[in-house]
Amino acid sequence: MRCWSQNLALFEYEELSAAPDPGWPDCFNSGVFVFRPSLNTHIQILEHAAQHGGDQGVLNTFFSDWAVKDIRKHLSIVYNLTIDILVLYRYGYHAKFVHFLGGTKPWHLSYDPQAANESSFRDSIKNFQQFIHLWCDNVYDFLLSDGILSWSLELQAAAETEVDDLEHRSMWEEGRADYMGKDAFNNIMRKHDLFLY
Repeated sequence: MRCWSQNLALFEYEELSAAPDPGWPDCFNSGVFVFRPSLNTHIQILEHAAQHGGDQGVLNTFFSDWAVKDIRKHLSIVYNLTIDILVLYRYGYHAKFVHFLGGTKPWHLSYDPQAANESSFRDSIKNFQQFIHLWCDNVYDFLLSDGILSWSLELQAAAETEVDDLEHRSMWEEGRADYMGKDAFNNIMRKHDLFLY
């Protein structure tokens, strides 16, 4: 997720205010939401989390009345525009946060500022080159001057692993599991045991 503008107005919202999830608007996206931290809420969420899995599922089941309780607590979609909606959405230029879903993120791409063309990207995102260029034109020099870029380039191997993991998951979901390698029974049981014991 990338913040594209100052968002001090969020501090004016009550708990629990959130942007709808683009894929399922009756749920909120856990990327941007407003709540008031308290020890009591923290303890309750931890107890709840033990039964309900990942962050978005936990928060949506814990704050299960969000969709119907108070429409004033529904943040505009501009607080959670996915890149594909940004391209199509009439008011995309009002984006507060842009949510880059999937494995390919602008900050994972290799960029050659001298070439500055689509072929300079390690991966291409069809129809989104203008937004990738926006990222590179506005962020790349800042990262380079602050020395952050050299540090982040060291993380490129981790980013490539994330893409590999997404490809592996896609293959698994398509029924093309690697039963002789990564998806072998012993490997699945080893991972299972890590989570349970």
